[in-house]
Amino acid sequence: MITAPGNTQEREKRGYKFTVENRGNFFDWFNAFFEIQFKKDLKANGGDNLETLSTVINGSHSFIKHLMIKSGGKIIYDTDNLHLVTFTKNLLEYSDDYSRSVATNSFWYLDTGTNAVDDENAGFKARRELTSNRKQVNVKIPLNRYSFFEELEGRILPPMQVVFEIELSPDAELLFGSVDTTRVTIDRFYLWVPKILPKDSLMTKYISGFQKPSK
Repeated sequence: MITAPGNTQEREKRGYKFTVENRGNFFDWFNAFFEIQFKKDLKANGGDNLETLSTVINGSHSFIKHLMIKSGGKIIYDTDNLHLVTFTKNLLEYSDDYSRSVATNSFWYLDTGTNAVDDENAGFKARRELTSNRKQVNVKIPLNRYSFFEELEGRILPPMQVVFEIELSPDAELLFGSVDTTRVTIDRFYLWVPKILPKDSLMTKYISGFQKPSK
């Protein structure tokens, strides 16, 4: 359960956990994603921040700092400073067309300057307009930008229990501009994973392929 922070407090950053226990079905992990609903408000009292020159930094992947994945009690993926690594990866690999279209679903509005001023930084202006006046913002965090899930394109994992343990980025690293007076409040945090219902012929092909050695 996510509870609202009190006045002068920030959102708790540790202790977020998802457990997928359904071992009787196959899932499309490559196309899975997190969804976060958040708003930016005044740290003092949760009030309106319309006049505050601040917003969230670029990209929804900036929200997640540390991600650990376990299966059967064993760690299969554990990476810190994900917000820095994934931002750099997105910056290098996103095309200009993708950045201006699909990537905006992931809050990707690239800075065009170094200052938190609307007239000098188009990316800051776009993100500030979305987060001002305590607007609720929904963003997607595609899992396939993380190396473990990126390698699963066109592949299916066997049914297994998967546990996600997540630490979010602190407000000091997540906000840009007048960071002392504002905070980021998360209201919803979901994990969406498409379920696959393979036909008999595809099931035979999958089992045959899964038994082959891979690197």
